Formats: sequence, C-alpha cells, structure tokens
Amino acid sequence: CLKLRPGKEKEAAFLETRKYAAYKGATIDFRKEERLTYAVDSNVLYMAMSQIKKSMEDNYKGKEITNDIRLPKNVCGGVYALQLDGNYNGRSMKAIVVGKPLNKGDKYADEWACDPEGIANPDNIKYIGHNTLMIGEDTTYHVNNMLWAYNTKTGKMTRVASLPIGAEVTGLEHGVAGDKGVLFVNVQHPFKDNPKAADSSKPNSALLEKVTDDQLKAFIGYIDGIPADAF
Repeated sequence: CLKLRPGKEKEAAFLETRKYAAYKGATIDFRKEERLTYAVDSNVLYMAMSQIKKSMEDNYKGKEITNDIRLPKNVCGGVYALQLDGNYNGRSMKAIVVGKPLNKGDKYADEWACDPEGIANPDNIKYIGHNTLMIGEDTTYHVNNMLWAYNTKTGKMTRVASLPIGAEVTGLEHGVAGDKGVLFVNVQHPFKDNPKAADSSKPNSALLEKVTDDQLKAFIGYIDGIPADAF
C-alpha cells in the first residue's frame, strides 16, 4: 500500500513523478510514448506512440488495477491527436494514424512485420504547418524506416523518404534557406538494426553481415525546393 507522508507532496511530485501522478488519479497506462509536436494553427498536440501493447491493452495479464486504457494490441504503433483548450489542457484524444501488423502469409509478410503501405513504430514527429505532420519511424518491423507526410485535414499519407536498412529517421527540422523551404532529416545508425518478418525471422541478416564501414556512417539529408511560405 502506497502512503504519502504529510507535507511531502512537492518531493513526491519531483522524485516519484509517475507514482505520485497515479496517487492523484492520473492515467499511467500509456506506454512507449515518443515525441510530441504542437500545431499552433489548430491548437492540437500530436503524440507518437511507438507501440500499443501491454499496459495499453485491456487488463493485460489480469494485472491492471485501474485499466483506464483498453485497446487491442498493435505492435506497429500509432499517432494520436489531442485537442487542447485555451489553457492547453487536453479535452479529447484520438488515434489519427495506426500501423497494420502483418500475419504469416500476408502480402509483404516474408520480409516485413508491419504493412509497408503504413507506419511502423512512429518515433520522431514534427508539425511543419500547412496541415502537414511529418512522421519518422524507428522500427525493425519495416525493412527500411520511412518518413511520411500526413495531411491533418484530409488524412492522406504520402511517403517522403525511405532510409537505408537498419537506419532510424530522426532529427526532423525545417527552415527557410534563401527563397526555399528545406526539410532536414538525420539518418541514424544505418545497417545496424536487423528487421524482422511477420514470423519474427530475420531474412536480411546476410545483407547486414556484408556491410562496409562507409555504409555504417550516419548522415544528414535534406529535401529542398519546398515553397518558402510552406513554413
């Protein structure tokens, strides 16, 4: 049984933040939360949830005491949108993009664990304005990690980049150089992570074993030619 010592609220809030939040009635079932990004033009906070499983499932292993979140397991993860009020408190929350797990025998399942036509383990996200949310992956469930542009008004997903095998999409940033808009992307640890197929096998192991020192080098890329007023 957890008991708070009188007069120790501030210490508990800073030293045992998660436990104190639960003590005060907060939901602590979220798992694998990654980056947040804010859309100032719509007052919406976007949150990447790398996976939806364990404590986010319905009474996982019968050990959920509060069981606030009761979702079906999805190892591919999703991205959520939180509509905020004038004081930046979340008033509603919904999944706007979720990945699609593959089963043995499905199309692409011999090399991919999540459908390549959708996201897998979203990690780095960045709202760049004009209804455009960039979603970067950090996954072993896609052979190649991808960068997506999601239209927050229409829901359309556009694949913008596909990275070398084993590399994570990170360091998303945008700006204006001269009269052009530029989107920067970091390609982190290429040829390091070994992607899994739907049956958990690793059919690309031989490719990773032949990697050269140059291929292992991380690098920064950019996409230019974007209208400057897009940012």
